[in-house]
Amino acid sequence: MINSFCALFPYRLDSMVRYLDGQAWRSTSRFYLLSDEDIQESISRRSKLLRAVMPGDRCRFTAITLPYTDQPSLQKILDQLKQALQTIGVSRVSVYRASGSEDWQIFIGWSQEIDSSELASVMGNWLKNSDLADLESVSFFPGTNALVLPLQPGFAWLDECGHPVSSRNDLSIDQALELFLRDLDAASNDWSYVSNQIIEAKNKADARDNSTAPIECEVLPVCEPNHEASSVEKYFEVAFKSDRRLLRDFTAEHGTDREVVAVPGEADACSNMHQLSLFSTHTFERGPPLQA
Repeated sequence: MINSFCALFPYRLDSMVRYLDGQAWRSTSRFYLLSDEDIQESISRRSKLLRAVMPGDRCRFTAITLPYTDQPSLQKILDQLKQALQTIGVSRVSVYRASGSEDWQIFIGWSQEIDSSELASVMGNWLKNSDLADLESVSFFPGTNALVLPLQPGFAWLDECGHPVSSRNDLSIDQALELFLRDLDAASNDWSYVSNQIIEAKNKADARDNSTAPIECEVLPVCEPNHEASSVEKYFEVAFKSDRRLLRDFTAEHGTDREVVAVPGEADACSNMHQLSLFSTHTFERGPPLQA
């Protein structure tokens, strides 16, 4: 089982270490290759160091780490995150307390190994654009951050409410390995389906954004007064100034079959109502009424 656990973390360069009673992480030598024995030592409860690893080329899981604030706040974020994950087809997750801290880790298993860059791009962008305001400080793996190895001192299994169910300190290494690997299998999800759901959701969001974009309208210049306007145009001007309804009544009374559209904001500035028309009265015929 230890080999199966170590195989989850194929990339062994650029690992990080921290003393159990310390706070600061430091990088190991870039030439130091983390071995299976190092990983086994770190989860054996004998080590005085905590270890964290960077992602390899491929990965079988996604881990989201929520920095600890307080129990109610973390529970709220966890509930919101799980609901959001369900909308893209992630129905099974496992929740843990991270090794060496009070942070919470949400592990999402995949039915097969996935390209790490694809996971980082698709899941990372979805998480960033998920409208969950409290997720700005989360750590995402695989991504640009190292992952604290599970099953090290302080690691624990959490229930739906974030309460510890089992602690690594209370289990033998074989029991802890069996339970964690079984969780990963039980929490596996279909990446093909999930990635398609994310892409479809993004396309729908983009379509909504495009459909609600404001329409740019041409701004018509204010026309100059025309003191040589015809008597009909002068009548329109007077009627429009006194009562806008007269414009409609005048058209109906004289039996015209043409539509006159005037610009209200320019009525006082223009004496030539023909110039005020958005549509010329001698080019557009009135058509049949639109059907609802």
